[in-house]
Formats: sequence, structure tokens, C-alpha cells
Amino acid sequence: MSISRVFRHQYFPIALFLFLYVFFYFGNKAYTGLTVPGNAYSPFLDEHLNYVKSFRRFLLEGAAFVIRLFDHQTFIYEHGLKMETGRGVKLIYACMGFAIFSFWWAMILAFPQSVKNKILYLVGGTAIIIFLNILRIAFVALAYNRWGHSSIDHHLIFNIVVYGILFLMLYRWFNIKPKEE
Repeated sequence: MSISRVFRHQYFPIALFLFLYVFFYFGNKAYTGLTVPGNAYSPFLDEHLNYVKSFRRFLLEGAAFVIRLFDHQTFIYEHGLKMETGRGVKLIYACMGFAIFSFWWAMILAFPQSVKNKILYLVGGTAIIIFLNILRIAFVALAYNRWGHSSIDHHLIFNIVVYGILFLMLYRWFNIKPKEE
């Protein structure tokens, strides 16, 4: 089978999606492992190229902004934020959205569509995921501040909401008809 036939095969997008998802998902985990002191720690990567630390800070700053809209003071520390009562949230790796990003990026890159639509959906979906995550972090912190620890699984609820929105976007994605020229 020639290489051009492989790329045109009906199952190629599915195989590419699976490859890209595994690459993004485990690539993020592996890179994170290089920036955490331990076996394969790289001080250079941790100090200069630690996008996980920067992204965590971005999410926390965004959540702090939302919380301040509700007239609360916030204090951001390395892995979380606290409010004036001393209650707050710790933002762990699993709550940063990298698994959802991996799914979204792999799906958009793997399936056929115009470059313009790929860029639009890649950026738009990523922005939606980030925005919803910031809101989740802020509202979880506000809830903890008001009522203390809750047994509500905000991680599961967040995943259901975000994947629901992404699947609606994918429904639109798969139904975009190419413009006739």
C-alpha cells in the first residue's frame, strides 16, 4: 500500500487521533515529570521552560480576578489560592485541564477540515476550556469559603460540562460543509 493511500484510508483520522491524544496526554505528563524534583528532574526546564507552573499561575490569577468581582480578597501561593478567611483551593495537575486539552487538540488536528476552521476551533475550544476552568476554580473557592469543604465532585461536574460543550462543537465541526468554489 502506498503512503498516499494510507493517508486517504477511512480509518486514518481515527488512528491519527489516537496517536495525537497519547502523544499530548503522556507528553504533558512526561514533561511535567522533568520539572518536578525527583528521578529525571531538570533544573533548567523547571526554572526556564515550566509551562505547567506558568499555566497554573494563569488559571489562579484568572480565578482570583473572578473572586475579587465578588468583593473578596485573595492570596495566590505556589499551587493554589486562599481568601481572607484562610480557606481556598489547591490547584493540582489533574485539575488544570491537560487531559481535556489533549482530547480537543487531537480531535481537531486529526480530522479533515480547512486550516482556517482548524485554527478557529483549536483556539476557540481551548479558550472555552480555560474560561470554564477559571470559573470552576473561582466558584469552588467561593463555595469553600462560604460553606467549608464540600463532598460535591467538582472535577466530575466540570468534565461533564466541558465535554458536553466540546461534543456540541464537534457535532458542528463534523457537519461543516466545504464551500463550493
